Amino acid sequence: MITFKHLLGLNCRILLLSFFVVSCDLQKSLDGYVGKNSEIDGSGSTPADRLLALTPDQAEYIIAEGTARTVNIQMSRPVLVATVINWQIEDSTISDFNQISGAIPLEVGQDTFSVNISTKHDLVYEGDERFILKVIGDANIFQPPLRIPLLITDSSPVPSVSFALASQNVDEDEASGKAEVIVNLSQPSSVTNKISLVVGGTASGAGVDYFVVSNSTEVEFLPGEIQKTITVNLVDDALPESTETVSFYLDTVTSGHVNIDVANQLHTIYIIDNDSSFSFNILGVSGGADVVVNNFLTSGNIATVSWTDSVTETGYHVSILANDGVTIVCPEVALPADTTTHTFVGCPLAEGTTYRIAADAVIAAVRSDAGNNLIAFTVDSTAPTGFQILGAFGANDKAPDNYLAGDVNPAIAWLDATGESNYLVSIQDDLLTTEICPAVQVPANVTAYTFSNCVLTRGEFYRAVVIARDTANNTTPATNQNFRFLVTDVPSNYIILGVKGGTGDTTADDHMDDGVDPIIEWEVASGAQYYEVTLLNMNNTIKCPMQVILVVR
Repeated sequence: MITFKHLLGLNCRILLLSFFVVSCDLQKSLDGYVGKNSEIDGSGSTPADRLLALTPDQAEYIIAEGTARTVNIQMSRPVLVATVINWQIEDSTISDFNQISGAIPLEVGQDTFSVNISTKHDLVYEGDERFILKVIGDANIFQPPLRIPLLITDSSPVPSVSFALASQNVDEDEASGKAEVIVNLSQPSSVTNKISLVVGGTASGAGVDYFVVSNSTEVEFLPGEIQKTITVNLVDDALPESTETVSFYLDTVTSGHVNIDVANQLHTIYIIDNDSSFSFNILGVSGGADVVVNNFLTSGNIATVSWTDSVTETGYHVSILANDGVTIVCPEVALPADTTTHTFVGCPLAEGTTYRIAADAVIAAVRSDAGNNLIAFTVDSTAPTGFQILGAFGANDKAPDNYLAGDVNPAIAWLDATGESNYLVSIQDDLLTTEICPAVQVPANVTAYTFSNCVLTRGEFYRAVVIARDTANNTTPATNQNFRFLVTDVPSNYIILGVKGGTGDTTADDHMDDGVDPIIEWEVASGAQYYEVTLLNMNNTIKCPMQVILVVR
């Protein structure tokens, strides 16, 4: 008879047997799963169709410079063994990212993971950049490396190119023999940028007045550069010339990615002539019964124009215009050098009418506009005789001429008129429409007057207006004469001697001791009213604030 105890023992054996059977079946099942479906089979090889696939949740990731993004990746099924996923960013450096590679551990049963991408922000404009995030797993578990496109958008503004200054004045005999034009890029760029230049102005290049020795047609900024210099070599000739210009225009971006700052797209160099002013001066007109050259043609209709000879002229051009300064009455004639007078024949002039003499000295085949020209005269048989405006002068000027040196109060000189009761003297603009220095009454027999508190602007043309008033009735006749003159732009005889400072310095030079207050020395310029003095470093940054120093005479 089988008791419960025996049955229990039998059951235990059955269960134990069943356990072995079950255990055996489970092992066989596992062996089959490993051999067919798991990452690694018993032989250590894995057919390609059994490898895990990796899929990103986006086809491409866009990341703003200086920000971070998380790249989420899904596996085709969970991993059955612990492993490690490696990642790296191809074609990059640590300057673009905070981390360019890393490793991510995976646990059994995990089917997703993430890669954190963190970018850096810099001040260099690079434009949008493309990289590849490469994800690599064990070749026995995962399919070949996954490559995910990354687009890093640049948060820096597009650099702008501009001239550091709108203009500069340089003497023809500049101590360095050159002028330097600074072109700036607002911030560094990672690529080469090229901007084409257009060169113009009134000065002649090719070594006549100047020649450009660098960046003549194009400015090139290499990666990281923010400043370039255009060097203009000056030619110091012996010819008296008016102020000439050299202009540079930033025209077109030919390579790279920058913007042109249209507000600072043009730079002009004003080349100030260092040679003596013209001695050329129109004396006046005579004709008929006139016995002296003056600004009145008292009778007849034949005008004789007289002038002083210019130092270096190659010839003269002389004509008579209507009072509007435009309409030609007596056609222009070309005269040889060293001529000082010309009589217009067969050119009737009307009584009571005002005309203008237009005359220029020709210097080195370049017609000058800086001479004493457009002098007005009137055909008037009753006008005072002997009257003539000689010129304007001021400051250290030695004699009346057609130039007023510096921003000074002008003085006007004239020949005394016969029969005048007094004079009215004023300074007007070049068009005779505005009184710059209001008219004053000057007694008879006075031949000069200096205006006070009437400072004129350098670089501008003005007209001295003198009216000889009639003795008989003290009225103003129709003989309002005017004389054109120019206020020169830059004083002459000006040179910086050097800099000195410190205990051991005894002379001005281009060197000074370290850590001392600098002393600047220069020669006093003829006609200068004040100086503006400052110190700059090589980047044109002001190191010592500008000071205004008045001239003591």
